[in-house]
Amino acid sequence: MARVTKPVEVRRQEIIEAAKTLFIREGFDKTSVSDIAKHVNVASGLVYHYFKSKNELLYAVIDEIIKEEADIKGKIVAAHKGKVIECLTLLFSQKNTLSEKYGPLFQSLVNDQALKEYAEKRMLSSLEPFVASLIERGNEDGSWNCLYPQETAAFLLYGINGIHDYPEHIVSDIVLRLVEKKP
Repeated sequence: MARVTKPVEVRRQEIIEAAKTLFIREGFDKTSVSDIAKHVNVASGLVYHYFKSKNELLYAVIDEIIKEEADIKGKIVAAHKGKVIECLTLLFSQKNTLSEKYGPLFQSLVNDQALKEYAEKRMLSSLEPFVASLIERGNEDGSWNCLYPQETAAFLLYGINGIHDYPEHIVSDIVLRLVEKKP
């Protein structure tokens, strides 16, 4: 069989997609690096060239899933033409279907607290721009007057999801703005 050379990003993406497919179908624990390599038709060593471990590859798969989910949420926000508050409510009230949608992958990770926190925080940070844009739309249409859309978006997302360890830049920005002198 002839060796097929592909650009780095193309090959890396192929490996991520293969891992995603197998993790979803078989579960993380039941999928080996050699299974992933076979799926892409490469040697296992090449997988390790791109990813130091199966866990590192898993994080890349989670990032890919979160990007896809954020794209879906972004389309919902872009398509919504009603009141901004309705769109915000829709965005916040949507049930998280990741475990249903990605079956065995998420079932096999349920007990990994670090991984769950990583995925949750990545999802929330991916949603921040959409929520901030809605807050800005509300400012523009007169629904409200929010001076700090970016910080408010983060505060809402992390607060609604019960995460109290906000990213450091958010906490410092909120505190500075709350105590700053007004002209």
